[in-house]
Amino acid sequence: MNTPCSNIPDSIVVIFKSISSGNLLTFFGLIIALLIPFAIFLIDNSNKTEEEKDFAKVERAVILERVMHVRILIITIFVGGIASLLFIDNMPCELTNIILNFIYSVIIIITTMIIMWIIKDIVLWMLSSTKADNTESFCFKKWKEYLEKIDDQDFYDTWNRIFGNKKLPEALQPAYLSIFFERSITKKPSEEYVRYRIIYNNFNNVQIYNPSVLKTVIDNIAINSSSIFLLNKIRNGCGLDGDFDILMDYLNKRLQKDNNNQETEIIIKDFLFNGIRHFFNEPTKEKAFVNAIPVSWKLNSLLQRPNNISKIIATFYPSLVIYLLGKQDGKNIWFLEHINTSVVGNIVDDNLNERLLADICEIYDNSYRIILAKDNQTPEQKLIEDYQRLEPRYFANSSIYTIIMDKNGKESTRESERRQYDNTLKIINFIFPDIITNRNHINNMQKEIKKQLKEQPENYRLQRLSTIYKIISDYLPKDR
Repeated sequence: MNTPCSNIPDSIVVIFKSISSGNLLTFFGLIIALLIPFAIFLIDNSNKTEEEKDFAKVERAVILERVMHVRILIITIFVGGIASLLFIDNMPCELTNIILNFIYSVIIIITTMIIMWIIKDIVLWMLSSTKADNTESFCFKKWKEYLEKIDDQDFYDTWNRIFGNKKLPEALQPAYLSIFFERSITKKPSEEYVRYRIIYNNFNNVQIYNPSVLKTVIDNIAINSSSIFLLNKIRNGCGLDGDFDILMDYLNKRLQKDNNNQETEIIIKDFLFNGIRHFFNEPTKEKAFVNAIPVSWKLNSLLQRPNNISKIIATFYPSLVIYLLGKQDGKNIWFLEHINTSVVGNIVDDNLNERLLADICEIYDNSYRIILAKDNQTPEQKLIEDYQRLEPRYFANSSIYTIIMDKNGKESTRESERRQYDNTLKIINFIFPDIITNRNHINNMQKEIKKQLKEQPENYRLQRLSTIYKIISDYLPKDR
């Protein structure tokens, strides 16, 4: 009768009988001994500054979890060691023994392959770490795997240590930031704010004005109340050598891509107009900042191709006029004019009348003022009263309007002025659409102005108002 071993090739039988559990345990012991110096080399942080040691703590976690695969390694060595310990020495030719040793052999082979896979990752990490930093490197891929799976409870400390590293490779910063923002924008506003503070607090370590880094931030940051403080930090730190232009260009592309009214309002109100106020006492920076305003944002773009951004700027423009009015001191008119013109747009070709635009914004600086009249006072009387209280304005040409007489002694308006008034009123329609087109209100204003002029014929402000409302009345479409 054939024994089980008679059906197995002699060479295999010899191999099985030559293997002992002691040899297998020694093999796994050698592997462990080989891994120990690798581990010490990879996670050694001697001769490093405290900040580098903080970063090294995260790097150590990446190495242990994604390179050495410590959990898998421990389980593999344990399982392989048990299989080696149970391996039957000098296997008798019994079916049960053959099956058990076969199972143990399969386990040992699989665990050995896993260990070799781990050693391969360790070697690749060591080779990659000696090369130039790039997002396709083995090292960065392992970093990415780790950071994409990091727990929320470890998020703050981990990223604070990463961005706190003064030697964080500039070439990798856009990729790190992309991962960071991807995990940030899905959070609640309060959590977003805390997370954006990480970059804010480590601002000097991030090469934010590197175009690639800046573009990554603008493209990925959530534009809301939680992030505006970081955008303003970036704005305030811009240099005069083109940083403003690059920042505005990226913001412009982002707003056009999103086409989101809420985002645009935040950028216009809390970034652009806030910036004009912030830089007011720094003329050089103020000029660089307002000069960087994209052409498509300016008010005069409403005459050609109205867009979402310039329409929203129109709603906030009256507040700028009032701000500039409060800042004039008689010596800074050129400066105020530069700011105003930068928002309004190029007026070299005389396509707008800044004086008329600013005057109407002063009258209706708050579109709700028309309903805020006092008792026994009409809305029109309230508007006229408030306008007469304003300080004289010197920017945007404060001289009184002139009426041109034709050869027959009748009032006329030059064609260029007619075009300016018409264009200006088109923009006013975007700023105060429900007021400036109210024919009944315009007529009431003219009547009230005329009435008060009879009592004060030399009143400069009333004369100015009279001309303004005549222009509005004459040049608005007759069907309105």
